[in-house]
Amino acid sequence: MSRRQRKSSSQGGFVLAEALLCVILIALTVALVATTLTFGRRVADAGRGRERIAQMSTGAQALAGWLARALPVQQVGAGGGRRVLFEGQASRLTFLTLSQGDAQPGGILAVTVTFAGHTTGGTGALVFVAAPVLVGTLSPLADPGEQVLIGHVVTGQFRYFGAPADGEAPRWLDHWTQASRLPDLVALHATLALGARPETVDLTFRVFAH
Repeated sequence: MSRRQRKSSSQGGFVLAEALLCVILIALTVALVATTLTFGRRVADAGRGRERIAQMSTGAQALAGWLARALPVQQVGAGGGRRVLFEGQASRLTFLTLSQGDAQPGGILAVTVTFAGHTTGGTGALVFVAAPVLVGTLSPLADPGEQVLIGHVVTGQFRYFGAPADGEAPRWLDHWTQASRLPDLVALHATLALGARPETVDLTFRVFAH
């Protein structure tokens, strides 16, 4: 083999090695970028998950405080029967509570908590309305707007435990209406979009006033 042929063969080998090196570097760069993007998405998802958990905790604490100070105000019907001003359904509840004047106006409040606002993405929110009222009614003196208590709700349901009237055995009920007593417990079963997949949350709130 002549010197020129050996030189041409050597240059061809270098070109092939450089091409292979470029391919390897490009592959490593693509893999590094993909890993960085995936890690960034995971960090962002984790951050959103923490924010949603914090919001859920704050909302649950607020609801627990309101129910702990629920007022057993009774209304006398036309026939002389009494019913407590507490309307509990599977998807909403309304009751009277005593506000300490921190986040809400002080005095007696009518609080309504309900599931609403489901979007095409399948999530909604547990929202509430709290407004001052006159004793003996669940109608607020003003018409305040809804505020989000717990967001990113996929499904949700309330249940109630207690004896609806004196002499009855305590039991779990899907509704608490026309009762003469407040429930002992209010349970919230909800599916929340807290992260990459929905999470089931079961909370139980104690109603102290009777």
